[in-house]
Amino acid sequence: MRQKYETVSTKDGQCKPLYIPYQNAPMSVIVFASGGGGNLKAAIDISQKNPTLLSVDLVITDRLGIQAITIAKNYGIPVLAYDFEKKCGVWAQCKNNPTRAKKYANCGVRFHNRVLRDVQKLERTRGKKFDFVVLSYHRWIHG
Repeated sequence: MRQKYETVSTKDGQCKPLYIPYQNAPMSVIVFASGGGGNLKAAIDISQKNPTLLSVDLVITDRLGIQAITIAKNYGIPVLAYDFEKKCGVWAQCKNNPTRAKKYANCGVRFHNRVLRDVQKLERTRGKKFDFVVLSYHRWIHG
């Protein structure tokens, strides 16, 4: 049996379900986190109160050694952790130099395309796609 979850308005003003979970198949959620993990913890709390509706199944971070990683590990949630600044640099150091800013932006695209490939590989390995992404992430996602 399907249960309605949240609704979203369409262009014509109609409401449609954002997601309709199947019995014993909750919405599979990825949380992108960049820091303390407050939004991650909120998503985990919701999943524990409503386990038939959603499950936090992956955490992705753009920084190493953050609290969100610890929270995920404490709940047995897999983590893909990357070091964006090591790979691409710091925007504040690039933004006033057009050449460096373009290089930074291009690196951001390659970085997030790699994240996407890793997520797709994980989906193939687990035989199930993720349904929803929570962005609690301190950068724009390009790519």
